[in-house]
Amino acid sequence: MAADISTITTDALETLLSTRQKDGVLMGQHPEDGRNIRLKIGRFGAYLQWGDDGEEGTSTHSLPKDVGGQGGQNIDFQAFHLSSDDDNGQGGVPGTVLGLTFEDVIGYVSLPRKICTFRGLPITASIGPYGPYLKYNNTYVPIGKDSGGNVLSIDEEEAEKLVIDGIINKKSKLSRGTLAELGEVDGGMVRVKDGRFGVYLNWKKVNAKMPAEYLENPSEMPLDEAWDIIKIKFGVGAGRGSKKKSKANDNKGSDTAPDLPKPPKRPLSSYLHFCAAKRPEVTESTKSLGEVSKKLAKLWAAAGEAGERKPYEDLALAEKVSYEEKKRAWQEECNNILSKMGLDNSSGRSIASSKNKQATKKSTYGKKNKKSTRDKSRTSIHSNTLKNNDMPPKKPLSSYLHFCAAKRPEVAKTTKTLGDVSKELARLWAETAKDGGKGRQPYEELATKDKERYERQILQMKNSADTTEALLSSTPPLKKSRSAKTKAKLISKKVKSKRAPSAYMLFCSEHRKDVMNEDGSKLSFGETTKRLAQMWKDCDSTARSVYENRALEEKLKIAD
Repeated sequence: MAADISTITTDALETLLSTRQKDGVLMGQHPEDGRNIRLKIGRFGAYLQWGDDGEEGTSTHSLPKDVGGQGGQNIDFQAFHLSSDDDNGQGGVPGTVLGLTFEDVIGYVSLPRKICTFRGLPITASIGPYGPYLKYNNTYVPIGKDSGGNVLSIDEEEAEKLVIDGIINKKSKLSRGTLAELGEVDGGMVRVKDGRFGVYLNWKKVNAKMPAEYLENPSEMPLDEAWDIIKIKFGVGAGRGSKKKSKANDNKGSDTAPDLPKPPKRPLSSYLHFCAAKRPEVTESTKSLGEVSKKLAKLWAAAGEAGERKPYEDLALAEKVSYEEKKRAWQEECNNILSKMGLDNSSGRSIASSKNKQATKKSTYGKKNKKSTRDKSRTSIHSNTLKNNDMPPKKPLSSYLHFCAAKRPEVAKTTKTLGDVSKELARLWAETAKDGGKGRQPYEELATKDKERYERQILQMKNSADTTEALLSSTPPLKKSRSAKTKAKLISKKVKSKRAPSAYMLFCSEHRKDVMNEDGSKLSFGETTKRLAQMWKDCDSTARSVYENRALEEKLKIAD
Protein backbone atom coordinates (compact mmCIF):
# COMPACT_ATOMS: atom_id res chain seq x y z
CA MET A 1 0.00 0.00 0.00
CA ALA A 2 1.05 3.61 -0.46
CA ALA A 3 2.27 5.64 2.46
CA ASP A 4 -0.71 7.99 1.96
CA ILE A 5 -3.86 6.35 0.56
CA SER A 6 -5.19 9.74 -0.53
CA THR A 7 -2.46 9.93 -3.19
CA ILE A 8 -3.85 6.87 -5.03
CA THR A 9 -5.76 7.99 -8.12
CA THR A 10 -7.21 6.24 -11.15
CA ASP A 11 -4.54 7.77 -13.37
CA ALA A 12 -1.80 6.58 -11.01
CA LEU A 13 -3.13 3.01 -10.99
CA GLU A 14 -3.42 3.03 -14.80
CA THR A 15 0.17 4.30 -14.97
CA LEU A 16 1.28 1.53 -12.60
CA LEU A 17 -0.35 -1.15 -14.76
CA SER A 18 0.95 0.32 -18.01
CA THR A 19 4.45 0.51 -16.53
CA ARG A 20 4.30 -3.21 -15.82
CA GLN A 21 3.26 -3.89 -19.42
CA LYS A 22 5.99 -1.60 -20.82
CA ASP A 23 9.73 -1.85 -20.17
CA GLY A 24 9.47 -0.14 -16.77
CA VAL A 25 11.18 3.09 -15.67
CA LEU A 26 14.72 3.71 -16.88
CA MET A 27 16.86 4.53 -13.84
CA GLY A 28 20.14 5.02 -15.72
CA GLN A 29 23.14 3.18 -17.19
CA HIS A 30 25.56 1.09 -15.16
CA PRO A 31 28.99 2.79 -15.06
CA GLU A 32 30.88 -0.48 -15.67
CA ASP A 33 29.26 -1.77 -18.88
CA GLY A 34 26.81 0.99 -19.86
CA ARG A 35 23.79 -1.33 -19.83
CA ASN A 36 20.40 0.05 -18.82
CA ILE A 37 19.01 -0.44 -15.32
CA ARG A 38 15.22 -0.38 -15.19
CA LEU A 39 12.75 -0.33 -12.34
CA LYS A 40 9.96 -2.84 -13.01
CA ILE A 41 6.87 -4.09 -11.19
CA GLY A 42 6.17 -7.82 -11.01
CA ARG A 43 3.92 -10.22 -9.13
CA PHE A 44 5.68 -9.60 -5.81
CA GLY A 45 6.37 -5.88 -6.11
CA ALA A 46 9.07 -3.65 -7.53
CA TYR A 47 12.47 -4.97 -8.67
CA LEU A 48 15.49 -3.89 -10.72
CA GLN A 49 16.59 -5.31 -14.07
CA TRP A 50 20.19 -4.87 -15.13
CA GLY A 51 20.21 -5.11 -18.95
CA ASP A 52 17.39 -5.07 -21.48
CA ASP A 53 15.18 -8.02 -22.39
CA GLY A 54 16.93 -10.40 -24.77
CA GLU A 55 20.45 -9.19 -23.94
CA GLU A 56 23.04 -11.71 -22.81
CA GLY A 57 23.79 -11.53 -19.09
CA THR A 58 20.57 -9.72 -18.13
CA SER A 59 19.80 -10.17 -14.42
CA THR A 60 17.04 -9.22 -11.97
CA HIS A 61 17.59 -8.00 -8.40
CA SER A 62 15.22 -7.83 -5.43
CA LEU A 63 14.52 -4.70 -3.44
CA PRO A 64 13.96 -4.60 0.33
CA LYS A 65 10.37 -4.63 1.54
CA ASP A 66 10.58 -1.06 2.81
CA VAL A 67 11.66 0.15 -0.65
CA GLY A 68 8.56 -1.00 -2.53
CA GLY A 69 8.41 -4.78 -2.23
CA GLN A 70 5.12 -6.55 -1.56
CA GLY A 71 3.18 -4.24 -3.86
CA GLY A 72 5.26 -1.06 -3.37
CA GLN A 73 4.90 -0.02 0.26
CA ASN A 74 6.46 3.46 -0.10
CA ILE A 75 5.52 4.32 -3.67
CA ASP A 76 4.63 7.98 -4.14
CA PHE A 77 1.97 7.41 -6.78
CA GLN A 78 1.81 11.06 -7.88
CA ALA A 79 5.58 11.21 -8.38
CA PHE A 80 5.51 7.82 -10.08
CA HIS A 81 2.76 9.06 -12.42
CA LEU A 82 4.71 12.20 -13.28
CA SER A 83 8.01 10.37 -13.83
CA SER A 84 6.30 7.74 -15.99
CA ASP A 85 4.70 10.40 -18.18
CA ASP A 86 8.09 11.90 -19.01
CA ASP A 87 9.55 10.41 -22.20
CA ASN A 88 6.85 7.71 -22.30
CA GLY A 89 8.04 6.01 -19.13
CA GLN A 90 11.69 6.01 -20.20
CA GLY A 91 12.88 8.86 -18.00
CA GLY A 92 11.85 10.94 -15.01
CA VAL A 93 13.55 11.79 -11.76
CA PRO A 94 14.72 8.50 -10.04
CA GLY A 95 14.76 10.18 -6.64
CA THR A 96 11.01 10.66 -6.74
CA VAL A 97 10.30 6.95 -7.40
CA LEU A 98 10.31 4.71 -4.28
CA GLY A 99 12.76 7.05 -2.59
CA LEU A 100 15.64 5.49 -4.60
CA THR A 101 18.83 7.26 -5.61
CA PHE A 102 20.99 6.11 -8.50
CA GLU A 103 23.75 5.17 -6.02
CA ASP A 104 21.25 2.90 -4.23
CA VAL A 105 20.30 1.32 -7.55
CA ILE A 106 23.97 0.54 -8.34
CA GLY A 107 24.37 -0.92 -4.84
CA TYR A 108 21.33 -3.20 -5.14
CA VAL A 109 22.34 -4.64 -8.53
CA SER A 110 25.90 -5.25 -7.20
CA LEU A 111 24.77 -7.51 -4.32
CA PRO A 112 26.02 -9.67 -2.61
CA ARG A 113 28.42 -7.18 -0.96
CA LYS A 114 31.50 -8.25 1.00
CA ILE A 115 31.64 -6.23 4.21
CA CYS A 116 34.80 -7.57 5.90
CA THR A 117 36.81 -10.66 6.86
CA PHE A 118 36.19 -12.06 10.34
CA ARG A 119 38.43 -14.85 11.76
CA GLY A 120 39.64 -15.74 8.29
CA LEU A 121 36.15 -16.01 6.74
CA PRO A 122 34.24 -13.35 4.73
CA ILE A 123 31.02 -11.68 5.88
CA THR A 124 28.73 -10.83 2.95
CA ALA A 125 25.40 -8.98 2.80
CA SER A 126 22.56 -9.59 0.36
CA ILE A 127 18.75 -9.69 -0.01
CA GLY A 128 16.73 -12.92 0.02
CA PRO A 129 13.04 -13.82 -0.09
CA TYR A 130 12.73 -12.92 3.61
CA GLY A 131 14.65 -9.66 3.49
CA PRO A 132 18.28 -8.50 4.02
CA TYR A 133 20.72 -10.96 5.62
CA LEU A 134 24.38 -11.60 6.45
CA LYS A 135 26.19 -14.79 5.41
CA TYR A 136 29.15 -16.16 7.39
CA ASN A 137 30.62 -19.69 7.20
CA ASN A 138 27.61 -20.97 5.17
CA THR A 139 25.29 -19.73 7.94
CA TYR A 140 22.77 -16.90 7.67
CA VAL A 141 21.49 -14.25 10.09
CA PRO A 142 18.86 -11.61 9.22
CA ILE A 143 19.64 -7.89 9.34
CA GLY A 144 16.89 -6.59 11.60
CA LYS A 145 15.59 -3.07 12.13
CA ASP A 146 17.63 -2.85 15.35
CA SER A 147 20.74 -3.00 13.19
CA GLY A 148 19.46 -0.41 10.75
CA GLY A 149 18.15 -3.03 8.34
CA ASN A 150 20.00 -1.43 5.43
CA VAL A 151 21.96 -3.96 3.44
CA LEU A 152 23.90 -1.16 1.69
CA SER A 153 24.95 0.86 4.72
CA ILE A 154 25.69 -1.77 7.41
CA ASP A 155 29.32 -1.35 8.52
CA GLU A 156 32.05 -3.75 9.65
CA GLU A 157 31.49 -3.26 13.39
CA GLU A 158 27.73 -3.89 13.19
CA ALA A 159 28.23 -6.92 10.92
CA GLU A 160 30.73 -8.54 13.31
CA LYS A 161 28.36 -7.97 16.23
CA LEU A 162 25.49 -9.64 14.33
CA VAL A 163 27.70 -12.61 13.40
CA ILE A 164 28.92 -13.13 16.98
CA ASP A 165 25.45 -12.85 18.52
CA GLY A 166 23.44 -14.56 15.81
CA ILE A 167 25.80 -17.26 14.51
CA ILE A 168 28.79 -17.93 16.76
CA ASN A 169 26.87 -17.72 20.05
CA LYS A 170 23.88 -19.54 18.54
CA LYS A 171 21.30 -16.84 19.07
CA SER A 172 19.99 -17.25 15.53
CA LYS A 173 17.50 -19.99 14.68
CA LEU A 174 19.22 -20.31 11.30
CA SER A 175 22.56 -21.24 12.94
CA ARG A 176 23.75 -24.77 12.13
CA GLY A 177 27.05 -26.67 12.06
CA THR A 178 30.19 -24.91 13.32
CA LEU A 179 29.50 -22.38 16.08
CA ALA A 180 33.07 -21.28 16.74
CA GLU A 181 36.66 -22.07 15.73
CA LEU A 182 38.94 -21.94 18.78
CA GLY A 183 42.27 -22.52 17.04
CA GLU A 184 44.50 -25.05 15.26
CA VAL A 185 46.41 -27.83 17.07
CA ASP A 186 48.60 -30.51 15.41
CA GLY A 187 47.24 -29.85 11.93
CA GLY A 188 43.57 -29.86 12.96
CA MET A 189 41.14 -27.07 13.86
CA VAL A 190 39.46 -27.28 17.28
CA ARG A 191 35.84 -26.36 16.63
CA VAL A 192 32.65 -25.96 18.63
CA LYS A 193 29.82 -27.66 16.75
CA ASP A 194 26.07 -28.08 17.14
CA GLY A 195 24.84 -31.64 16.55
CA ARG A 196 21.82 -33.84 17.13
CA PHE A 197 22.55 -34.18 20.85
CA GLY A 198 23.73 -30.64 21.58
CA VAL A 199 26.92 -28.59 21.45
CA TYR A 200 30.26 -30.45 21.44
CA LEU A 201 33.99 -30.01 20.80
CA ASN A 202 35.50 -31.39 17.60
CA TRP A 203 39.11 -31.98 16.54
CA LYS A 204 39.63 -33.96 13.32
CA LYS A 205 37.50 -37.10 13.92
CA VAL A 206 37.54 -36.76 17.72
CA ASN A 207 34.49 -35.40 19.57
CA ALA A 208 34.25 -34.39 23.23
CA LYS A 209 31.59 -32.98 25.54
CA MET A 210 31.29 -29.20 25.80
CA PRO A 211 31.52 -27.70 29.34
CA ALA A 212 28.21 -26.22 30.49
CA GLU A 213 29.70 -22.82 31.40
CA TYR A 214 30.56 -22.11 27.73
CA LEU A 215 27.29 -23.24 26.13
CA GLU A 216 25.88 -19.72 25.83
CA ASN A 217 29.11 -18.16 24.50
CA PRO A 218 31.21 -20.91 22.86
CA SER A 219 33.66 -18.41 21.34
CA GLU A 220 34.89 -17.44 24.83
CA MET A 221 36.24 -20.93 25.60
CA PRO A 222 40.09 -20.95 25.76
CA LEU A 223 41.87 -23.21 23.27
CA ASP A 224 44.10 -24.77 25.97
CA GLU A 225 41.10 -25.84 28.04
CA ALA A 226 39.36 -27.34 25.01
CA TRP A 227 42.51 -29.26 24.03
CA ASP A 228 42.91 -30.61 27.58
CA ILE A 229 39.33 -31.95 27.49
CA ILE A 230 40.00 -33.72 24.19
CA LYS A 231 43.24 -35.27 25.51
CA ILE A 232 41.67 -36.43 28.78
CA LYS A 233 38.60 -37.87 27.11
CA PHE A 234 40.27 -39.76 24.27
CA GLY A 235 43.99 -39.87 25.13
CA VAL A 236 45.06 -37.98 22.02
CA GLY A 237 48.41 -36.94 23.48
CA ALA A 238 49.57 -40.45 24.36
CA GLY A 239 47.92 -42.16 21.41
CA ARG A 240 45.10 -44.67 21.57
CA GLY A 241 47.37 -47.66 20.96
CA SER A 242 49.69 -46.87 23.87
CA LYS A 243 46.68 -46.25 26.11
CA LYS A 244 45.28 -49.72 25.46
CA LYS A 245 48.72 -51.27 25.91
CA SER A 246 49.30 -49.68 29.30
CA LYS A 247 45.83 -50.76 30.41
CA ALA A 248 46.62 -54.36 29.51
CA ASN A 249 49.92 -54.19 31.41
CA ASP A 250 48.23 -52.75 34.50
CA ASN A 251 45.70 -55.58 34.55
CA LYS A 252 48.14 -58.49 34.60
CA GLY A 253 46.65 -61.41 36.47
CA SER A 254 43.24 -59.70 36.63
CA ASP A 255 40.00 -60.76 34.95
CA THR A 256 40.69 -58.62 31.87
CA ALA A 257 41.14 -60.72 28.72
CA PRO A 258 44.74 -60.83 27.40
CA ASP A 259 45.66 -59.12 24.12
CA LEU A 260 46.31 -62.11 21.83
CA PRO A 261 47.49 -62.06 18.19
CA LYS A 262 44.96 -62.37 15.40
CA PRO A 263 44.22 -65.91 14.20
CA PRO A 264 45.24 -66.91 10.67
CA LYS A 265 42.82 -66.31 7.82
CA ARG A 266 40.57 -69.26 7.05
CA PRO A 267 41.24 -71.09 3.76
CA LEU A 268 39.02 -70.64 0.71
CA SER A 269 36.98 -73.49 -0.72
CA SER A 270 37.55 -74.83 -4.22
CA TYR A 271 34.46 -72.97 -5.45
CA LEU A 272 35.75 -69.64 -4.10
CA HIS A 273 39.11 -70.21 -5.80
CA PHE A 274 37.22 -70.92 -9.03
CA CYS A 275 35.20 -67.69 -8.63
CA ALA A 276 38.34 -65.63 -7.97
CA ALA A 277 39.88 -66.97 -11.19
CA LYS A 278 36.81 -66.61 -13.42
CA ARG A 279 35.21 -63.43 -12.05
CA PRO A 280 37.31 -60.92 -14.10
CA GLU A 281 36.38 -62.74 -17.30
CA VAL A 282 32.67 -62.90 -16.41
CA THR A 283 32.42 -59.24 -15.30
CA GLU A 284 33.53 -58.06 -18.76
CA SER A 285 30.22 -59.19 -20.26
CA THR A 286 27.99 -59.00 -17.15
CA LYS A 287 27.71 -55.93 -14.92
CA SER A 288 25.03 -56.90 -12.42
CA LEU A 289 26.36 -58.60 -9.27
CA GLY A 290 23.46 -61.04 -9.19
CA GLU A 291 23.96 -62.05 -12.82
CA VAL A 292 27.70 -62.53 -12.22
CA SER A 293 26.98 -64.89 -9.31
CA LYS A 294 24.48 -66.89 -11.38
CA LYS A 295 26.89 -67.18 -14.30
CA LEU A 296 29.74 -68.33 -12.02
CA ALA A 297 27.46 -70.98 -10.48
CA LYS A 298 26.57 -72.29 -13.96
CA LEU A 299 30.25 -72.39 -14.97
CA TRP A 300 31.09 -74.29 -11.76
CA ALA A 301 28.36 -76.84 -12.48
CA ALA A 302 29.66 -77.26 -16.04
CA ALA A 303 33.21 -77.70 -14.71
CA GLY A 304 31.97 -80.52 -12.45
CA GLU A 305 30.40 -82.36 -15.37
CA ALA A 306 33.54 -81.94 -17.48
CA GLY A 307 35.88 -82.93 -14.63
CA GLU A 308 37.69 -79.56 -14.60
CA ARG A 309 37.44 -78.87 -10.87
CA LYS A 310 40.63 -80.72 -9.86
CA PRO A 311 43.04 -77.71 -10.09
CA TYR A 312 40.85 -75.68 -7.74
CA GLU A 313 40.32 -78.62 -5.38
CA ASP A 314 44.11 -79.13 -5.20
CA LEU A 315 44.59 -75.42 -4.53
CA ALA A 316 41.98 -75.49 -1.75
CA LEU A 317 43.58 -78.60 -0.20
CA ALA A 318 47.06 -77.01 -0.22
CA GLU A 319 45.68 -73.86 1.38
CA LYS A 320 43.89 -75.91 4.03
CA VAL A 321 47.13 -77.73 4.94
CA SER A 322 48.93 -74.38 5.19
CA TYR A 323 46.12 -73.02 7.35
CA GLU A 324 46.38 -75.94 9.78
CA GLU A 325 50.12 -75.31 10.18
CA LYS A 326 49.60 -71.59 10.78
CA LYS A 327 46.81 -72.35 13.22
CA ARG A 328 49.04 -74.66 15.28
CA ALA A 329 51.78 -72.00 15.36
CA TRP A 330 49.22 -69.38 16.42
CA GLN A 331 47.92 -71.59 19.21
CA GLU A 332 51.46 -72.17 20.49
CA GLU A 333 52.13 -68.42 20.44
CA CYS A 334 48.92 -67.72 22.33
CA ASN A 335 49.74 -70.41 24.91
CA ASN A 336 53.18 -68.84 25.45
CA ILE A 337 51.60 -65.42 26.01
CA LEU A 338 49.11 -66.90 28.47
CA SER A 339 51.81 -68.74 30.38
CA LYS A 340 53.92 -65.56 30.64
CA MET A 341 50.91 -63.71 32.03
CA GLY A 342 50.36 -66.44 34.61
CA LEU A 343 47.29 -67.89 32.94
CA ASP A 344 47.36 -71.67 32.73
CA ASN A 345 45.11 -73.43 30.24
CA SER A 346 44.68 -76.37 32.60
CA SER A 347 43.08 -74.07 35.19
CA GLY A 348 40.33 -73.14 32.80
CA ARG A 349 42.08 -70.27 31.01
CA SER A 350 42.28 -70.90 27.28
CA ILE A 351 42.83 -69.02 24.09
CA ALA A 352 39.13 -68.49 23.89
CA SER A 353 39.28 -66.50 27.16
CA SER A 354 40.07 -63.41 25.09
CA LYS A 355 36.58 -63.73 23.65
CA ASN A 356 34.83 -63.94 27.03
CA LYS A 357 32.96 -60.70 26.54
CA GLN A 358 31.60 -61.74 23.14
CA ALA A 359 30.59 -65.14 24.51
CA THR A 360 28.82 -63.48 27.43
CA LYS A 361 26.89 -61.22 25.05
CA LYS A 362 25.86 -64.15 22.88
CA SER A 363 24.73 -66.20 25.87
CA THR A 364 22.73 -63.27 27.25
CA TYR A 365 21.09 -62.76 23.86
CA GLY A 366 20.34 -66.47 23.65
CA LYS A 367 18.66 -66.49 27.06
CA LYS A 368 16.33 -63.72 25.96
CA ASN A 369 15.28 -65.57 22.84
CA LYS A 370 14.91 -69.07 24.37
CA LYS A 371 12.04 -70.32 26.46
CA SER A 372 12.49 -70.60 30.21
CA THR A 373 13.35 -73.93 31.84
CA ARG A 374 9.88 -74.11 33.27
CA ASP A 375 8.27 -73.73 29.84
CA LYS A 376 10.60 -76.38 28.43
CA SER A 377 9.70 -78.89 31.14
CA ARG A 378 6.00 -78.31 30.59
CA THR A 379 6.21 -78.76 26.82
CA SER A 380 8.78 -81.57 26.70
CA ILE A 381 6.21 -84.31 27.36
CA HIS A 382 3.92 -82.85 24.72
CA SER A 383 6.65 -82.64 22.09
CA ASN A 384 7.94 -86.17 22.74
CA THR A 385 4.44 -87.62 22.78
CA LEU A 386 3.45 -85.90 19.57
CA LYS A 387 6.68 -86.86 17.89
CA ASN A 388 6.54 -90.53 18.83
CA ASN A 389 2.83 -91.32 19.08
CA ASP A 390 0.36 -88.63 18.09
CA MET A 391 1.98 -87.43 14.88
CA PRO A 392 0.19 -89.27 12.04
CA PRO A 393 2.38 -91.33 9.70
CA LYS A 394 3.29 -90.05 6.28
CA LYS A 395 0.53 -90.74 3.78
CA PRO A 396 1.30 -93.25 1.01
CA LEU A 397 2.25 -92.02 -2.46
CA SER A 398 0.37 -93.06 -5.57
CA SER A 399 2.06 -94.94 -8.41
CA TYR A 400 2.15 -91.71 -10.45
CA LEU A 401 3.96 -89.82 -7.68
CA HIS A 402 6.51 -92.64 -7.37
CA PHE A 403 7.00 -92.41 -11.14
CA CYS A 404 7.50 -88.61 -10.93
CA ALA A 405 10.03 -88.96 -8.10
CA ALA A 406 12.07 -91.40 -10.20
CA LYS A 407 11.91 -89.50 -13.51
CA ARG A 408 12.03 -85.86 -12.33
CA PRO A 409 15.86 -85.53 -12.11
CA GLU A 410 16.24 -86.84 -15.65
CA VAL A 411 13.52 -84.57 -17.06
CA ALA A 412 14.80 -81.50 -15.18
CA LYS A 413 18.13 -81.64 -17.04
CA THR A 414 16.48 -80.76 -20.36
CA THR A 415 13.47 -78.77 -19.10
CA LYS A 416 13.89 -75.60 -17.06
CA THR A 417 10.46 -74.35 -15.99
CA LEU A 418 8.35 -76.17 -13.40
CA GLY A 419 5.31 -76.20 -15.67
CA ASP A 420 7.19 -77.80 -18.56
CA VAL A 421 8.61 -80.46 -16.21
CA SER A 422 5.09 -81.36 -15.05
CA LYS A 423 3.81 -81.56 -18.63
CA GLU A 424 6.70 -83.79 -19.71
CA LEU A 425 6.19 -86.12 -16.73
CA ALA A 426 2.48 -86.41 -17.54
CA ARG A 427 3.31 -87.26 -21.16
CA LEU A 428 5.80 -89.96 -20.12
CA TRP A 429 3.28 -91.40 -17.66
CA ALA A 430 0.68 -91.66 -20.42
CA GLU A 431 3.17 -93.63 -22.56
CA THR A 432 3.63 -96.20 -19.77
CA ALA A 433 -0.04 -97.22 -20.23
CA LYS A 434 0.85 -98.86 -23.55
CA ASP A 435 1.39 -102.65 -23.82
CA GLY A 436 -1.12 -103.36 -21.08
CA GLY A 437 0.48 -100.99 -18.58
CA LYS A 438 3.71 -103.00 -18.16
CA GLY A 439 5.69 -99.78 -17.72
CA ARG A 440 3.60 -98.84 -14.69
CA GLN A 441 3.95 -102.16 -12.87
CA PRO A 442 7.13 -101.27 -10.84
CA TYR A 443 5.57 -98.03 -9.58
CA GLU A 444 2.28 -99.72 -8.72
CA GLU A 445 4.23 -102.25 -6.63
CA LEU A 446 5.96 -99.38 -4.81
CA ALA A 447 2.59 -97.73 -4.18
CA THR A 448 1.20 -101.02 -2.76
CA LYS A 449 4.17 -101.39 -0.37
CA ASP A 450 3.84 -97.77 0.68
CA LYS A 451 0.15 -98.27 1.43
CA GLU A 452 0.92 -101.36 3.54
CA ARG A 453 3.52 -99.38 5.47
CA TYR A 454 0.98 -96.62 6.15
CA GLU A 455 -1.68 -99.06 7.40
CA ARG A 456 0.87 -100.78 9.65
CA GLN A 457 1.93 -97.48 11.24
CA ILE A 458 -1.69 -96.43 11.75
CA LEU A 459 -2.33 -99.71 13.60
CA GLN A 460 0.73 -99.15 15.81
CA MET A 461 -0.47 -95.65 16.57
CA LYS A 462 -3.90 -96.93 17.67
CA ASN A 463 -2.30 -99.56 19.92
CA SER A 464 -0.30 -96.90 21.74
CA ALA A 465 -3.32 -94.60 22.16
CA ASP A 466 -3.83 -95.61 25.81
CA THR A 467 -0.27 -94.63 26.76
CA THR A 468 -0.54 -91.36 24.90
CA GLU A 469 -3.82 -90.48 26.57
CA ALA A 470 -2.35 -91.16 30.00
CA LEU A 471 0.63 -88.88 29.32
CA LEU A 472 -1.47 -86.08 27.92
CA SER A 473 -3.94 -86.22 30.81
CA SER A 474 -1.14 -85.37 33.27
CA THR A 475 -0.21 -82.16 31.43
CA PRO A 476 -2.27 -79.32 29.92
CA PRO A 477 -2.98 -79.53 26.19
CA LEU A 478 -0.83 -77.57 23.78
CA LYS A 479 -3.72 -75.87 22.01
CA LYS A 480 -7.47 -76.04 22.45
CA SER A 481 -9.46 -76.82 19.35
CA ARG A 482 -12.54 -74.81 18.54
CA SER A 483 -15.73 -76.17 20.00
CA ALA A 484 -18.86 -76.78 17.95
CA LYS A 485 -20.47 -73.76 19.59
CA THR A 486 -17.60 -71.49 18.58
CA LYS A 487 -17.70 -72.79 15.01
CA ALA A 488 -21.46 -72.15 14.86
CA LYS A 489 -20.91 -68.57 16.02
CA LEU A 490 -18.28 -68.01 13.34
CA ILE A 491 -20.57 -69.43 10.65
CA SER A 492 -23.44 -67.22 11.81
CA LYS A 493 -21.17 -64.17 11.67
CA LYS A 494 -20.16 -65.03 8.11
CA VAL A 495 -23.81 -65.45 7.14
CA LYS A 496 -24.72 -62.13 8.74
CA SER A 497 -21.82 -60.38 7.03
CA LYS A 498 -22.98 -61.56 3.60
CA ARG A 499 -23.54 -58.59 1.34
CA ALA A 500 -26.48 -58.17 -1.00
CA PRO A 501 -25.59 -58.27 -4.72
CA SER A 502 -25.75 -54.99 -6.60
CA ALA A 503 -27.97 -54.36 -9.61
CA TYR A 504 -24.95 -54.71 -11.89
CA MET A 505 -24.00 -58.08 -10.37
CA LEU A 506 -27.55 -59.39 -10.85
CA PHE A 507 -27.45 -58.22 -14.47
CA CYS A 508 -24.10 -60.00 -15.05
CA SER A 509 -25.23 -63.29 -13.48
CA GLU A 510 -28.29 -63.35 -15.74
CA HIS A 511 -26.59 -62.46 -19.04
CA ARG A 512 -23.12 -64.02 -18.61
CA LYS A 513 -24.22 -67.32 -20.21
CA ASP A 514 -25.49 -65.45 -23.30
CA VAL A 515 -22.17 -63.70 -23.99
CA MET A 516 -20.07 -65.62 -26.52
CA ASN A 517 -18.04 -65.17 -29.69
CA GLU A 518 -19.56 -64.76 -33.19
CA ASP A 519 -18.73 -68.38 -34.03
CA GLY A 520 -20.44 -69.61 -30.86
CA SER A 521 -17.22 -70.26 -28.89
CA LYS A 522 -16.72 -69.10 -25.30
CA LEU A 523 -14.88 -65.87 -24.58
CA SER A 524 -12.17 -65.37 -21.98
CA PHE A 525 -13.15 -64.13 -18.54
CA GLY A 526 -11.71 -60.66 -19.16
CA GLU A 527 -13.39 -60.26 -22.56
CA THR A 528 -16.73 -61.46 -21.13
CA THR A 529 -16.48 -58.90 -18.33
CA LYS A 530 -15.77 -56.10 -20.82
CA ARG A 531 -18.80 -56.99 -22.96
CA LEU A 532 -21.09 -57.22 -19.92
CA ALA A 533 -19.90 -53.78 -18.77
CA GLN A 534 -20.65 -52.34 -22.22
CA MET A 535 -24.11 -53.99 -22.26
CA TRP A 536 -24.87 -52.51 -18.82
CA LYS A 537 -23.75 -49.09 -20.00
CA ASP A 538 -26.07 -49.30 -23.04
CA CYS A 539 -29.12 -50.15 -20.88
CA ASP A 540 -31.64 -47.36 -20.41
CA SER A 541 -33.12 -46.36 -17.05
CA THR A 542 -36.18 -48.59 -17.54
CA ALA A 543 -34.08 -51.72 -18.09
CA ARG A 544 -31.83 -50.89 -15.15
CA SER A 545 -34.73 -50.27 -12.78
CA VAL A 546 -35.68 -53.97 -12.99
CA TYR A 547 -32.32 -55.07 -11.55
CA GLU A 548 -32.21 -52.19 -9.09
CA ASN A 549 -35.56 -53.29 -7.62
CA ARG A 550 -34.30 -56.88 -7.36
CA ALA A 551 -31.12 -55.68 -5.64
CA LEU A 552 -33.23 -53.72 -3.13
CA GLU A 553 -35.33 -56.82 -2.39
CA GLU A 554 -32.16 -58.89 -1.76
CA LYS A 555 -30.82 -56.21 0.56
CA LEU A 556 -34.05 -56.18 2.58
CA LYS A 557 -34.00 -59.99 2.88
CA ILE A 558 -30.48 -59.97 4.35
CA ALA A 559 -31.37 -57.11 6.70
CA ASP A 560 -34.31 -59.14 8.08
